[in-house]
Amino acid sequence: MDCYKLHTGMSVTYEVSTKEDFELRAGKNKDYYYIGRDGVKRGLAVCPACDNPVRILGLYNKLNNRKPHARHHNMSTAFAIHDESAYYHCPLSNPNQESGRDEASKNREPSAYEKSMYYMLRDYFDKAIYILNQDLSIRVSFSFAKRLLEEFVINKGYMNPDASIYNLPWILLDSNFSFNMIQKQVKRDTELHDALLQMDRIRLEPYKYKDKNGNIVETEYDTIYANVKEYVVLRGHFIQHIRRIRNDCLEESIGFGISDSEEIPIRWVHREKYGINPWRFPNLCKNGIDKYRNERFLKAARDIMPDL
Repeated sequence: MDCYKLHTGMSVTYEVSTKEDFELRAGKNKDYYYIGRDGVKRGLAVCPACDNPVRILGLYNKLNNRKPHARHHNMSTAFAIHDESAYYHCPLSNPNQESGRDEASKNREPSAYEKSMYYMLRDYFDKAIYILNQDLSIRVSFSFAKRLLEEFVINKGYMNPDASIYNLPWILLDSNFSFNMIQKQVKRDTELHDALLQMDRIRLEPYKYKDKNGNIVETEYDTIYANVKEYVVLRGHFIQHIRRIRNDCLEESIGFGISDSEEIPIRWVHREKYGINPWRFPNLCKNGIDKYRNERFLKAARDIMPDL
C-alpha cells in the first residue's frame, strides 16, 4: 500500500515517501520502529483501511524495483492491535484480490472493527453527507440521507466485507437499493444533467429554497419533474462498487445508473462512475473538527443508529 496513518480510528492519512518524511511525523519513538531478522530497521504504522499494524518497507534499505511501501504486520504493536477479521476484509491485505470476497453470515456478531465503523459513521454522518454532496451529481437531501442511513443499518452495511473506515460515505450508497429519481435534484453542467435533458418524459426546473430570513436562495441544482400526466419510471441505482490494487495504490470506484422501465434485465438510459478518494473522509473528520458540522444530521444519526 502507498499510504499509512500513525493512530487507529479517525487519524490523518499520509503518503509513504522517504525516511526523512516518516521521521518528521513519528520522530524516533521506538514504538514506531521494528528491526527485522535481517537486521534492517523498518517503520511501523497503521493501515488506513482496517486499523491493523503495518510495516513500512524501503525506508532504510533499497528495494529491488520497488519504491517504499507499507505491508500488513501480523503482530500487535504498542499503538495498534492485530485484528484478523478486519485484516481479512481489508482491501489492502491482498494485492491480487479485488472486491467480492466471500461474505460471512451477517447473523454473526459484529467484530470490534465493524462496531468502530458503525460508531464512526454515527459520529461523523454529517461529514459523510457533505462529501457525497461535493462529489455526486445528485443532491443528497436530508430525507434522502435518512433513507440511506436507515437502509445501511437494516442491511448491516458496517459488516459489508468491502466496508472500511475510509469509504463509509460510499458504503452508505453501496448498502442501498434503487430509488425514485422524480423530485430529486441534480447538479447543472454534469453528465447526469445533460443526459436528463435528452429525456422528453421529464423536465428540469431550478431548485430554490427560502432561508431562515425568508429570502429565496438560488442553487446549483435543478429538480426533476414528470412532464406527462401518467406515472413515469425513472430510477437511480448505485452499483458496481469496485476496489483493486495497482502498483501499491488502492483504486476504488462506484457506478451510478438510471433506468426508465421496470423491465429485468435493467434497461439503462445513463451510466457513470465516481472515483473514491481513500484519504478524504478520515482526513476531513480528523482535521477541522468543528467545520462542516450539522446538528440536524447528527441527531438523525443518533436516532437511527442505536448502540450495538
